[in-house]
Amino acid sequence: MVAALDDYVTRIGIATMLEQLPTVHHVIDCEITRDSLRALGGHGVKVIILSASGLERQAGNLQELVSDCGAKILVLLEEDDLDFVGHPIEVEPNGFILRSELTLDVLRDTIVRLALGELPISSAVVRGLLTRVRRQPGESSKSLSPSPLTDREQQTLILLSQGFSNKQIARRLGISANSVKRYVANILAKLNCPNRTLAVASALKNGLIQEG
Repeated sequence: MVAALDDYVTRIGIATMLEQLPTVHHVIDCEITRDSLRALGGHGVKVIILSASGLERQAGNLQELVSDCGAKILVLLEEDDLDFVGHPIEVEPNGFILRSELTLDVLRDTIVRLALGELPISSAVVRGLLTRVRRQPGESSKSLSPSPLTDREQQTLILLSQGFSNKQIARRLGISANSVKRYVANILAKLNCPNRTLAVASALKNGLIQEG
């Protein structure tokens, strides 16, 4: 487990919290630099916790690390980082957590969900994205009626909003992971969203799924 954050106090604080979790056996704390990420390649890293700015700055090196050891990316967001979530980036994060909500229990639950292959996204992040989508100028506030999604795409979207991974959705719906991947791509295209998180926020705004 790696806490790769530029802010020393935050980095040490998260590293200390990670060391208290019984499922975490090895913790590394470091600044988010090219050299530090390359040095992690031989450590069998499972999860890297970093900031939105760190992810943007080191996306290429993170992609290499993810490819080498299958590390998962957990992004620690500040309140004003929601715009970051809405933009495509070279390496896709596996989860988001708000710094203002960070507690030992929240961190424990998030790590467990990552290990299960889920996509942990703070409910506050989804609410913030929903507020952002609602405030976008020129956007209609009316529901999309009829829904542009097929029944299967609708089912997939609901499970996405609950944080399930493609494999978990496939098991739930009794279909292949490739089919789920195709449905997700269709959802993003039809809702004109660059990623799953914004797709869920847009669907909430337009009444395609219900909040909670």
